[in-house]
Amino acid sequence: LFGGLQKLAHWLKLEHCSKFVKCKLRAVVHRRSTRGKRFGSDDMIGRIGKFLLAVVAGYATMFLLILAVQEGMFGGVSFYTTALPQLLLAGALTTASAVAGGAVAAWSFGRPFFPPAFAMCGLVVLETTYMILAGRLEGPLWFDVTAAGSLLFGILLGALVIQRRKPDAVPSADPPHSPAEPAYGDSKSRSSI
Repeated sequence: LFGGLQKLAHWLKLEHCSKFVKCKLRAVVHRRSTRGKRFGSDDMIGRIGKFLLAVVAGYATMFLLILAVQEGMFGGVSFYTTALPQLLLAGALTTASAVAGGAVAAWSFGRPFFPPAFAMCGLVVLETTYMILAGRLEGPLWFDVTAAGSLLFGILLGALVIQRRKPDAVPSADPPHSPAEPAYGDSKSRSSI
């Protein structure tokens, strides 16, 4: 099949069809030729390692920032002993720490940006469930669940921010066109159709 597509691409270079057909078929040939290169077995092992490193880096960033906020800035945060304004500020800064952790994980991994963020969310759910069941949290249940929810929100928001910041990282379906041959849809190519 791939050999047939290459012959078709060669035929297209001989000016036998319109620029629209050439552009679309070149995109198919380009996708077929890069498919095996992106997801080879050696690349998959590297991708899994990169995924694990991204999750660890993101979670460590989030943990250290939360530690700095809750213990360093406020000397410990508790539902029963911390004043409401400090509690709200600590909650906002904790969510911002989760945004930073999600962004670090997404930036470290690259496209697709959300798998490390989902893994971090899973770790937050597991950790919160364990802490609640073990009785290690001193606040009411709704407070602890809300705190965990703000972490989940922050992690996903951080990944979304990175996704919005890196639009150029999206691989194009069409191969790059030479300056002598405009892409379909350009003003120069419309006159030849």
